[in-house]
Amino acid sequence: MALEKLEGLIRFSAAQTVTVTEQLGPSAQVTVAAASTDYFWTSTTALLSNIATALTNNATLGGTYTATLDDTSDSATGKVTLSATGVGTDFALTWDQTTLRNYAGWAANLSGATTYTSPSQARFLCLPNVARTNRMAPNWSSTSYDMGAEEIDYTISRAPSGASKRIGYTRRFVENFEWQHLRANKVWIGHESTVNESMQMFWRDVFSTGGQFNYHPDRSSDTVFWTWVNTEASSFKPVPSVASWDGAQSLWTVKFAAIKSV
Repeated sequence: MALEKLEGLIRFSAAQTVTVTEQLGPSAQVTVAAASTDYFWTSTTALLSNIATALTNNATLGGTYTATLDDTSDSATGKVTLSATGVGTDFALTWDQTTLRNYAGWAANLSGATTYTSPSQARFLCLPNVARTNRMAPNWSSTSYDMGAEEIDYTISRAPSGASKRIGYTRRFVENFEWQHLRANKVWIGHESTVNESMQMFWRDVFSTGGQFNYHPDRSSDTVFWTWVNTEASSFKPVPSVASWDGAQSLWTVKFAAIKSV
């Protein structure tokens, strides 16, 4: 069983288009992501699948396109790979808007090949280098069970006679998300060895905006996940494993409470 992963909700304020020119001749502008649609990279409405399908199904383009994310193993890089067959020796892709380009880990247009891998990790993705600790409930590997501890708003009123009235409502699932001994590059933007890989970046993109995240107890599965909202997103305050230790080789604890989105 692989380590966990977190995928943040991705939403665009404007439709994202790309212009693709295949070596065999065809060129087309394709809308690959709609505005105000809720995406995640590989789960729920999968953005990568949407990109590949839009390019492949375009009536002008002749190639078959795939878009994949390296996020399934403990050593995953979190980088996006875009490739095509049936286009000749290469295809060129121009990002008509930079938002999707930046989210996917690129900083420039693509040309001269049939396969491209982003130099940076995709944003809205968190790949901790250690497993979670101090869980409140089992870390289920199946969606047969609801994940998290349960709580309910509950009120008891009692009359002088001793009679009581009980009201219970709003049952919900809560959980503690905590990782101890995270490497500094997985915590702080300033220590990143691969751009966008830190929890600080994930906090800026997802938690600080109140965005939902899909928690996968096993990152090798895109189908087993639960959707949560960080209830302590107003601050990002990792704790060093050793009080005076904050260099590139330091280790940190990150923890926050979350409520399951239903």
